[in-house]
Amino acid sequence: MLERILNLGCGKETYGTHFIDTYPQRKGVVKCNIDSQKIPFPNNFFDIVYSRNVFEHLRNPGFALAEMTRVLKPKGQLILITDNAGFIFSHLHVLPEKLVSHSHYDNKERIGAEDRHYSMFTPLHLQNHLAKVGLKPRKMEYRWSMIESNHPFGFKFARALNGMPWLARLLLPYVYVEAMKTKFETTGFSVVKTRYLINKRSELSIPYLLFIRLLALLNQRFYPNIMIEGIKK
Repeated sequence: MLERILNLGCGKETYGTHFIDTYPQRKGVVKCNIDSQKIPFPNNFFDIVYSRNVFEHLRNPGFALAEMTRVLKPKGQLILITDNAGFIFSHLHVLPEKLVSHSHYDNKERIGAEDRHYSMFTPLHLQNHLAKVGLKPRKMEYRWSMIESNHPFGFKFARALNGMPWLARLLLPYVYVEAMKTKFETTGFSVVKTRYLINKRSELSIPYLLFIRLLALLNQRFYPNIMIEGIKK
């Protein structure tokens, strides 16, 4: 049987069997504002719900995530890709915008009049959201690109950096999540592993502090009125 795959916030993408967007750009896409409207499909309908760089555009991400969960079949899979709040170059605009987008701070308009960035997330933030709606994380990692096939070198680079999560958190712009629908509380290996990845600092405390000091110096040079880690000019 053909899998039913819902692509939420699809834009011009063709991955999936069903498509939803607040601002449809092609035929076959259902218009729905998932920030405030229920997804127009019945409960337990989809095998996969896929959402790429939509979560950070939502004012009510908890509502939208609950709707994604509702339309997923039991043991169905959510694939979620969103911006990494720890990505250093989202905060320090020392690289040209052609290389790194500045849109999170510039509040640039995207497709429609209401299309804005409202939030940025860490893996722990996403883990908390998943737990509230009964989704169990199966995979959670940092990524260089939203689509691996577009940047095979970036994918290899990200895989290597994920072995050093403290560095991946700073240098990789996206968080990739795979989660399964379950009625049970999300405890166990997957959650413990995620916490380990994002909190392991004990043996890296000196390099971490040196990096924070460097970050503070850069901050004083480019953003003297913004405080980082308690250091202000």
